[in-house]
Amino acid sequence: MSPDRPLRTAPRSLAVLVALVLALLPGRASAQDPSTPTTAPGSGGAAPSAPGTLTWSVRPGDGVADDDRSALEHDVEPGQTLQDSMVVQNLSDLPIELQLYAADAVNTADGSYNLLVRDAEDLGVGAWTTVEQETIVLAPGQEQEVGVTIAVPDNATPGDHAGGVVASLRSTQTDTQVALEQRVGVRTYLRVAGELEPSLSIQDLDISFSGGAAPTGGTITATYTLVNDGNVRLGGRDELEVTGPFDATVAEEALPAFSNLLPGSAVEREIVVHGVTSWVRLEAELAVIPDVDPAAEGLIDIERRSVKLWAVPWLTLAIVAVAVGGLWAIRRRRGGAPDADGPTDDPTVDDGEPTAATTADATDSNETEPPGASPTEPSAAAADDDLVGTTGDASA
Repeated sequence: MSPDRPLRTAPRSLAVLVALVLALLPGRASAQDPSTPTTAPGSGGAAPSAPGTLTWSVRPGDGVADDDRSALEHDVEPGQTLQDSMVVQNLSDLPIELQLYAADAVNTADGSYNLLVRDAEDLGVGAWTTVEQETIVLAPGQEQEVGVTIAVPDNATPGDHAGGVVASLRSTQTDTQVALEQRVGVRTYLRVAGELEPSLSIQDLDISFSGGAAPTGGTITATYTLVNDGNVRLGGRDELEVTGPFDATVAEEALPAFSNLLPGSAVEREIVVHGVTSWVRLEAELAVIPDVDPAAEGLIDIERRSVKLWAVPWLTLAIVAVAVGGLWAIRRRRGGAPDADGPTDDPTVDDGEPTAATTADATDSNETEPPGASPTEPSAAAADDDLVGTTGDASA
């Protein structure tokens, strides 16, 4: 971002309530007679209404009443001074007195185009622009063309600069003493000669997943800030794509297109995607596709950011775990007790039939010990016989 293009947003004032309409063709505003108590500012763009209501409009003009321009738009050189004009018309059945002034343009937090209030400090087009008269008084139905001079400084940076010229009506609520300013204006777009450098960045990106009761009831929320850190006014659209296993698209969502994001300005955005299937591991990719005028085409690419997310279907896994645990417990209970009527492999259990070992014991009881054998220690042969249960050596 250029150092001379700080991020700017519209200031707020507790003392002044501003109703602003930035005119295209034509611009109108209406208000009650300031001598009559009022509780809210009139709505810009309204057609003339009941008697006692002040209504006025502003449009570009260059000496031709039916000029079809929508803005005071010029390509300029540093140090250049140019002349233009605006036409102010009283559309009401009462005389009206309006204040005329220029101001810098800003983007509000939601991206809307706005102008700084009169008492704010202008650093760009508002400071470069002079309206030939600060006050205008118009009879019912009267219109007047007012000259506008734009003096571009020698050190003006290349690229787009925006502002506007407004006709303002100020009044004070008699019951609350709150000052109201209702204004309608025409936009000013200047492009200073030099290298165009369109640029858009995604900042403060946060993407989160929240699961629902069902595996397909998840929600992905992406919040972020789009910053125009170049020198060209930008429009565009932003899209969020969610992919699962094998890069298959799980869900996608797009926001309405944005426009007129001014150099040095930022807008907060949020995309919410519902009905996302919990595939354990997901990837969410945010893509912002910029839209620029033909002079800057090909100078800016799509901005992309991606985040990997855990999307575990905990409820489903809990149900499966409970089911598996229950089956395992049932299987263990049934398979753990031996059959009472079945055979057993335990060799110490006597089933009523003589075994080879018992026969051998009966035969060996009549044997005499060989000479020299200890009466208390069995011979090696006898010990072996006890181990293998042989019966054929008793008579030897």
